[in-house]
Amino acid sequence: MSCPSVFLSAIDQCSFDTFLDILAVRREQLPESAFDQIRLPCKLGGFGLSRAVEIAPLAAFASFSFCLLRLLSCFSQSRVQAMFSTLPPLSDFARRHCGNNLANNFDECVSMAEERAADGDMPFSLQHDLTSAFHSSRGAEMLAHLADPQRLAGSAQAQRELAFFISSRASSASTFLRVVPSSKALRLPNYALRTACLARLLYAFPEAPSWEGDHLSFIRVQAHAALRRSLSLARHQAVVKALVSIGSSALAVVHEEPLIDDRSSIRPDLCFTWPFLDGSSLYSDVAVVSPVLTSSSSPNCSSIRYTEVRKFNKYSRAIAQECDASHLPFVCDTTSAIGKTASALLRKLADKFVESGGAEEGRSLFLRRAQHLISCTLVRSMADVFRRVVTRPTAYLTGAGRRGWAGSLGTRVQVGAS
Repeated sequence: MSCPSVFLSAIDQCSFDTFLDILAVRREQLPESAFDQIRLPCKLGGFGLSRAVEIAPLAAFASFSFCLLRLLSCFSQSRVQAMFSTLPPLSDFARRHCGNNLANNFDECVSMAEERAADGDMPFSLQHDLTSAFHSSRGAEMLAHLADPQRLAGSAQAQRELAFFISSRASSASTFLRVVPSSKALRLPNYALRTACLARLLYAFPEAPSWEGDHLSFIRVQAHAALRRSLSLARHQAVVKALVSIGSSALAVVHEEPLIDDRSSIRPDLCFTWPFLDGSSLYSDVAVVSPVLTSSSSPNCSSIRYTEVRKFNKYSRAIAQECDASHLPFVCDTTSAIGKTASALLRKLADKFVESGGAEEGRSLFLRRAQHLISCTLVRSMADVFRRVVTRPTAYLTGAGRRGWAGSLGTRVQVGAS
């Protein structure tokens, strides 16, 4: 009844090697934590490549438990008990973290099967419960390892790994992995998907050029910084454009960089207005941040939350006083995770979509499409930054084979071709 572990290990190795081939990366180029992260489900920050050698025994037990009562009605108890004895052994980790749903002996297995049949559980419910508990425990174990205070002390790389792992566990951060392309806006180029996956695994991309003491290296560093700023602005504008499209789908009139009043220089990125519905307005300012922890002692104190608080303090009071409207900052990070206020903004637009005549059942579809569009926009824009700034450091300013200006230097600079 059981598959030999050597075959399961071969399957695991084959799937892992295929995954690395798709990403065009070698094992030694990834950090140690990436090997465990790949095996986690997408919602826990991984890629869903579960280890068959760990999951197969749980699946075999769940399948046997589902068929147990029917087997007892067709065969003798001794024969069915012999079948139970051939089930593959469970690991100590599975026994420890899935013990509530596992049976230690045949009699316990029969009683559990009878209880589940009386409760009317679906056939796949036991396997789902077992694998969910197993993966949740694996994810919690990995998070505890990355958040170890001794590991984080004085290590910027360890803090960066923890920040990226926490960010990748956000529900919205895995959206680009679950998108089924149905329109041009949701189709990701191969390089974009590959770059997003590598960034999720903390792949060590080539570093930016450093100043080596001579004039030429100084020019390269300045040109590199200018290109990075320009592409960051392009990334910001891409998210703004995506929100404009989402707001238009909610039948809102969208104004970019509206002026709050003549005396103030505060200008948020967007203003959604529904003049033909109820005359209400909703302001939002967009920010794309890097998933860096602002406090290593508090995993929830992320750069997204920190930026949300700053946006609230900067805009909310002025907008409430001058415009009598609400303000919801839209803050996301480079892993395509979005903050709580960003999720609230999308839900607000979905509500307006329904109030404007949309079907009630279309609310969830509207939200799903909005999240897909934001995630794919972020992934595509981040991949452009990596491709032009990080992975091709010789194309410093305007791309390979072109010439450009280093505005911060005040002199014309010829950019070398790659």
